[in-house]
Amino acid sequence: INTAFFRELGGFDPSLETGEDYELCARARRWGATVVNDVALRVVHKGFPRGLAAFIRREAWHGRGDFRSWHALVRSRVAVLTVVFLAAHLAGLAALLAGWTGGVLAAMAVVAAVLVASSLRKYAGQPLRVLAVNALIFYCYYLGRGLAALRRLDPRGARHARMAQGVRG
Repeated sequence: INTAFFRELGGFDPSLETGEDYELCARARRWGATVVNDVALRVVHKGFPRGLAAFIRREAWHGRGDFRSWHALVRSRVAVLTVVFLAAHLAGLAALLAGWTGGVLAAMAVVAAVLVASSLRKYAGQPLRVLAVNALIFYCYYLGRGLAALRRLDPRGARHARMAQGVRG
């Protein structure tokens, strides 16, 4: 992107804590730009998570932008799948407590469908072993994103998020 177009787009959205690069690309597409993933470019992320818990925490942080508004949620495929992932877990828990085995199995099938579909979308053409391992990684990914959604429901979490953005109330 050149500087003139960056400025025309209004630059990065300062209200976003994370995902500002993705949001800028989405805005550029709406203005008619072609966004290209150039594999020749090297990106280095400082502080890459070194364990599963750190990975889940990172995704909980990354997911915050998807749950800042209803509009942001419905425009994000990941956020929608996260809601399905969470709803299936809650439905499965309710079915388990009610002693309804069919409901538990149906909920597990929905979770599995989200994980398999995500793995296939990202790693199509890879060996079954790679797809299976990544489906398990996607479980942790959606778990972290789900924590972002649940934190948004917590009035204290929403208040802290607004305060971090400099908004009172």
